[in-house]
Amino acid sequence: MKLAHIKDGKVIRTYHGTGRVTFENGDTVSPPTAGVHGIERLVPVVDVTVDNSKTTRTKSATVETVEADRVLRTVTVSDMDIKDIRAKKSISKGDFCKQLINFEVLSSYDGISASKGNWPNAMDEFLEYMSDDQKVSAQIEWSTAQSVERMHWLVLFMISMDVMTETAVDALFTDEMQFNAN
Repeated sequence: MKLAHIKDGKVIRTYHGTGRVTFENGDTVSPPTAGVHGIERLVPVVDVTVDNSKTTRTKSATVETVEADRVLRTVTVSDMDIKDIRAKKSISKGDFCKQLINFEVLSSYDGISASKGNWPNAMDEFLEYMSDDQKVSAQIEWSTAQSVERMHWLVLFMISMDVMTETAVDALFTDEMQFNAN
């Protein structure tokens, strides 16, 4: 049984049936058992899960409520916003290049070259929309990058240029993608 050590309406620590509790008044309880010791007490912890999710992309939040005879720990599971997921996703530059080959955005030759840090020939048209300084900066950034983030300007540019759809890019950044060289 999980117990919570309560003092002044706050959880000090939780115990899982083992350990030693020493209270402010000098009482020691080992192993912890429920009961009142001066202004402190040990009460059962009741865990409740509320699952409001509808997808596999979830997050959870935990709220502890101290009641007279127990601590109610409620874990609420809810869906994550796709924007939050996208903001955190990244893959290695090598995996990114492999997937661009899968999606036929890059040839095998361009993919191998790009994974080594070279600017891929297939993406030269992106440079046409940049100033000279931006072109230099973009190519240096690509050559030194170890990973590519889902919300990187290059990825967003590919979407805006209809090179790939949002859905295809989301798939590119998922763990389920497999490399299929033709």
